[in-house]
Amino acid sequence: MSSEERLVGVIVLGHEEPDAFTSARVPLLALMATQASLAVRNARAYLYSEELAIGEERNRIAREIHDGVAQSLAFCALKLDVAERQITRDPGKAAAEVATARTILREQIREVRRSIFALRPIDLERFGLLETVRRYVLDFGEQNGLRTTLNVDGEVTLSPGDEATVFRILQESLNNVAKHARAHEVHVCLHGAERVTLEVRDDGQGFDPDLVSGRVSSAGGLGLAQMRERVESLGGRYEVLSRPGEGTVVRAEFAQS
Repeated sequence: MSSEERLVGVIVLGHEEPDAFTSARVPLLALMATQASLAVRNARAYLYSEELAIGEERNRIAREIHDGVAQSLAFCALKLDVAERQITRDPGKAAAEVATARTILREQIREVRRSIFALRPIDLERFGLLETVRRYVLDFGEQNGLRTTLNVDGEVTLSPGDEATVFRILQESLNNVAKHARAHEVHVCLHGAERVTLEVRDDGQGFDPDLVSGRVSSAGGLGLAQMRERVESLGGRYEVLSRPGEGTVVRAEFAQS
């Protein structure tokens, strides 16, 4: 077996009868060897892409820990050092520093929990898109103390790759709600017609999309621009509608498979 003029393996065929492999069968055997070579090459390419994805994910998580949690904890430690020095000279100031450190620690505990929730593995293949979305929306509300509702209507038929992208957009959008929106309620709608539409609507503080479109979210890793690129690369459409004080709507549309 060869691929791009390289030997990738050897197929050894045997038969109990002499002269079983006649010259007429050689083209078929050669075709089988070629197909096996392609399978080997594709398998190696898949493993290599998986290794790259794992490496990128590890680097991303390391950056998040360094830039987020680690720096906040270091700042918290400085506050406690100041409190220790002030505890006898200025008890009031020491108590204020301890209170600030306590607030930082509680926020970082919430951040770590959000990150763990966002990074946990999701078995789309086992449960299917609709059941996975239902479970995730319910768990998200419970984890973050938010009222969540889910509405699914129409027939949703997508390829496995598109299903994964739909769920990833949902995951990122909800993560952004938990981190930035200060919302009380989130409504998720998944509508199937000629196109599949995912909509995530919150009643939070809103923002100006033009000011934050290039940023990368912490736990999920995709900013608004990256989510738009991912959806549009599949022939879909992605938009964010928001204004300060008016909540946010994230909408993504995909073609039915």
